[in-house]
Amino acid sequence: MLKILSMEQWLAVGKEIHARFGLNPSINDAQGRPLVANTVWANELCPAIRGGGDGAAEVCLEAGRHFARVLRETGKPMIEECGAGMLRIAVPVVVDDLFMGSLGGCGKVCDGGEVDEFMIRKATGLSMDDIRGRAGSVASITWGDADEIVEYLEERVRALPGN
Repeated sequence: MLKILSMEQWLAVGKEIHARFGLNPSINDAQGRPLVANTVWANELCPAIRGGGDGAAEVCLEAGRHFARVLRETGKPMIEECGAGMLRIAVPVVVDDLFMGSLGGCGKVCDGGEVDEFMIRKATGLSMDDIRGRAGSVASITWGDADEIVEYLEERVRALPGN
């Protein structure tokens, strides 16, 4: 991914995704590991998950690995819930037929969805009161909104150098 854009440029892309859609930017390498650290958040719950216990490994890193595997195999965008019950949206970044990683975002629930408080408690060790208090900051989007995000991300990937 760093052969396509510099770390600073990817960070700017992430900030652009957050500004446009209010998502946690998700820019991952071919193994699903985050390429750049989040400096902006979709809600108050996600930074607590990433900072609490093994939450980042059990929720975020596991979702990143899963998405990388599926994106590599299918070459198609994904919209799916992470272990914490929030949507994760990603499109593959492919250059010269080589899967380089993914571009996307996460941190909202789909209409009618809710965060998985029990799983978050188990993964992070946070108290249920803390989780519930932070969960109120998780916004919802429609499936149509998620589809629009995918369209934008695909356009953004097509505009990358080498595409």
